[in-house]
Amino acid sequence: MGHVERRRRETEEIKKKIIDAATQLFLEEGYEKVSMRKIAQQIDYSPTTIYLYFANKDEILSHLLQKGFSQFMTAITDAIAEHEGADVIGKIRAGLRAYMQFGLDSPDYYKLIFVENLQRINIALKEDDSGLKIFDQLVVAIRGGVEQGVFVQEDPYIISQSLWASIHGVTSLITSFEKLDGTNKERLMNHHIDLLLRGLTKPSS
Repeated sequence: MGHVERRRRETEEIKKKIIDAATQLFLEEGYEKVSMRKIAQQIDYSPTTIYLYFANKDEILSHLLQKGFSQFMTAITDAIAEHEGADVIGKIRAGLRAYMQFGLDSPDYYKLIFVENLQRINIALKEDDSGLKIFDQLVVAIRGGVEQGVFVQEDPYIISQSLWASIHGVTSLITSFEKLDGTNKERLMNHHIDLLLRGLTKPSS
């Protein structure tokens, strides 16, 4: 391994330590109460060292949100791709399930992205519309269902927004409510998706 590659890896490892420490502190104390000094103390670094890698805590949070949202987008798009041969409802179900599963598997990232820092992620989405492509994929899938006469409501945007809002609500619950064990969370997710889709689709003749 050359010097440049070794240095790059060391830099990435240090950045990961900083981001992991910041994630823990942001969740425990709230973003506003966390300082660069606190983050440095968490990993026994000097504040000066932290500033070599990040200009301020806003930059740390931005990096964290970008990483988390990238993982979120990958989870959704992979799930939809795996059900390419499915019907409209099958694809939508896969996307909704992947959304909720991300919250279950990565509750810290989900809380930081969609609960604690929703305003900041909205700003980030305006600057980089890649995240909006997930919603666009949902709209396209819903529109296909509308054209096939699958849904009761005929506005694909209203259906998509309703689905997103409802799924976000339940995902926020399962990432925060400690009394729900893993089995109950799985049952709740599957039941909620079934309930949503039954309410939105026309009964089969």
